[in-house]
Amino acid sequence: MQNNLHSIDIPCTATKICLSENSESLIIFVATWDGHLLSIKYDEKRTIIICQQQIDITKDRSKPVLAVAELDNVAYVSAEVSEDEWAIYQIKFTEDRNFDIKKQPIIGTHSKPINQLIIGEDRKLYSFGFDGLCQVWDLNEIHSFPMKSFSLGKIVTQVQSKDSYILCVLAGESFVLINTDGTQSEPVYFNARSEHLKNSKITSLSINKIDSEEKNREEMLDFALGTVDGRVIHCEYILPERPGEKSKSQNLKAGGVVYAHQAVYKEKQISFPINALAYHASFIGLLFSGGGEGKVKFHDFPIQKVYKSLFDDDLMPVSHILANLTGEYIVIAKGYGWHPDQNKILSGENEKAKIYIYVLDQVDLPS
Repeated sequence: MQNNLHSIDIPCTATKICLSENSESLIIFVATWDGHLLSIKYDEKRTIIICQQQIDITKDRSKPVLAVAELDNVAYVSAEVSEDEWAIYQIKFTEDRNFDIKKQPIIGTHSKPINQLIIGEDRKLYSFGFDGLCQVWDLNEIHSFPMKSFSLGKIVTQVQSKDSYILCVLAGESFVLINTDGTQSEPVYFNARSEHLKNSKITSLSINKIDSEEKNREEMLDFALGTVDGRVIHCEYILPERPGEKSKSQNLKAGGVVYAHQAVYKEKQISFPINALAYHASFIGLLFSGGGEGKVKFHDFPIQKVYKSLFDDDLMPVSHILANLTGEYIVIAKGYGWHPDQNKILSGENEKAKIYIYVLDQVDLPS
């Protein structure tokens, strides 16, 4: 495994990570709990991983950068401006050693912490805050009003997109769909229809973006959920036939449950939260999960089988996993003191953290 695994230390546990790819390298943007934004480059030809730049965004180790997104090699991060204002900054990486966040363009603001940022298919920026709002921003406009605002009522704990849909998990209990055409569904509660999802606190999400021959994926979202008690659950949701049509809980089906991250300690079975999930970009049914006990599991999800494990001797919790667009490798963030359910540090043990690149080869794929 060592030839396939490359790592770099980072100053603090990551709050969010995102990727930017080209033919020669992969850039990983890392937002941290101690207020930094890192630009990390993985050079595929030389198989080296280096930190290109580290920017102190908040100038205060107690104030995190809670979210980061990227488009066209420009990063967008959220940081506190004042007690009642959080801003989305546009960051273009330069060699300027006198970086001043106050001089960076602000796309827009929320009245409370912004914990999720995502770029939609429409190349607009969608921001989610503790104020229960989703706001949509035109990235060509600075200090502007949002193009659209959705009132969600609860904190969005996970968010991912496929095609024109953005799936938002609300407080780990339900989800709504936001469409780039400007419509919003009603909440669908996870425990409404399936025994598998009853009393489940959702801690991670990954949408399968591969189209299947036997199903029309324009009419269905296929996704996996991770829970606080160590389960990975496969879900399918039949999309409304018309934009803005009322969501139906019976359209959600759940099955294929795998207890992936458990361990025996002092003769007791302990379940660890699934902190991260990521589908492979091109191999149907290949899913990666990262747990609080530090392991990354490889799932052959159609048959609910875990067939490979990484970091068996490393107890540092996994906080994030991303699969790159070509399916050649996965990016893994690990660090102490991170809790996905609360989006906050639970202890001061946040000084030790790493970013890993795992290069996939043929033996890593399901047989």
